[in-house]
Amino acid sequence: MRVNNKDVLVHFVGIGGIGMSAIAEVLIQLGFKVQGSDISESANVKKLNSLGAKVAIGHRAENLGQATVLVYSSAVKPENPEYKEALERGIPIMRRAEMLADIMKLKKGIAIAGTHGKTTTTSIITTLMKEAGKDPTYIIGGIVHNLGGHAHVGQGEYLVAEADESDGSFLMLNPVASVITNIDDDHLDHYGSREGLLSAFIQFANQIPFFGVCALNIHDEKLRGLRDHMKRPYVTFGIEETPEEVDYHAINVEHHDKGVDFDFVVHGENQGRFKLAVPGRHNVLNTLGALSIALEIGLDSEDLRVGLSKYEGVGRRFQKVFSQKDFEVIDDYAHHPTEIFETIKTAKESRKDKEVLVIFEPHRYSRTKTCWQDFLHCFNLADKVLIAPIYAASEEPLAGINSESLSNDINKLHPGLTQTFTDWDEVKNYIKEKKETKSILLALGAGSVGRKVKEIVGNC
Repeated sequence: MRVNNKDVLVHFVGIGGIGMSAIAEVLIQLGFKVQGSDISESANVKKLNSLGAKVAIGHRAENLGQATVLVYSSAVKPENPEYKEALERGIPIMRRAEMLADIMKLKKGIAIAGTHGKTTTTSIITTLMKEAGKDPTYIIGGIVHNLGGHAHVGQGEYLVAEADESDGSFLMLNPVASVITNIDDDHLDHYGSREGLLSAFIQFANQIPFFGVCALNIHDEKLRGLRDHMKRPYVTFGIEETPEEVDYHAINVEHHDKGVDFDFVVHGENQGRFKLAVPGRHNVLNTLGALSIALEIGLDSEDLRVGLSKYEGVGRRFQKVFSQKDFEVIDDYAHHPTEIFETIKTAKESRKDKEVLVIFEPHRYSRTKTCWQDFLHCFNLADKVLIAPIYAASEEPLAGINSESLSNDINKLHPGLTQTFTDWDEVKNYIKEKKETKSILLALGAGSVGRKVKEIVGNC
């Protein structure tokens, strides 16, 4: 049995990914030796190298070296040479969530699940706890501006992390408290059906102990139904008009260009005005999920008000990357129809006098196929949409599933709303034309669109 962290050498396949790099960083802080590989250099890779990790560019069997355990994500295929080498050498192989579950055993875990809003909710909970002096350990799937990163080993008793439902691996976690933000149709290629997806969330919700708590968004129809299957304690949160009474409530919500203000009501008692520095109704719901768990674990309402005022948002979540006179560019991770609709709606609500333009890069052929009908309507509030080729994310193309067909089907319902492009120079020319107008340009997608649009606006 190894009792010395320095005897363990953890190898990450795809170490530069936002979730993988966060776990790798935490392991380094815990005293483990870490190495890995990725297909290209990135900010995350550079940071890990600076912390002492050894990262190879490109996947090769010899990269394993003296590794004693290999960690991989769902994006890694069995034919990966490092994965195959680990199998041949009998090196223990772990999924990313298995490693997260092992790390969570060192602390009291708080896990945030849901189709949308996990990263924002996780980052708000972390901020609230940090500002209240709780010094949590955290593993977040995005760079949090006010935290200056996405991973940290704290001295406090809690670990806050996202619970990724995409491949079912969130069921490996056993937190003492959890939040479920919502349940939407996504990753059905893994679960096979909506029933399979819901069943997984029911299991996750009940994995807290008898002394724990799960916070549920009362506006989500599936989560309202999930309560009938709860065998563990739960609380609910909601905004303005709700289907029924809730435990944690936002009322008198006011949207403006700098964020959202609202009165926070706890079990019927108004706690006063709270200010959130990121816009959108969906972010108020994410905040309520965070506030509810923070109060349930014993934080003080006034501390939470102060803590929330320190929150500055997450990279690629309605992040302003360019501004010139009346033209601005916002980068956002939104890639599911529900997220896209909410992001465009937020732009409309917070920039009422501006034209809303969208550059959208569909993410994965499987998601595009599954959500095809919803994609036809989620851009309704935009004034113009440019659609990039589908970002494959290691998937093979599917017959008939492409950006041109999607654009054509959208235009049948909303004539002239969308057009496709294959050359990013077309986007550069479009942005040059629009830079002198009163408009907001949204770069939406989970693939390369954010990076490419930032490069364009930085050079034109």
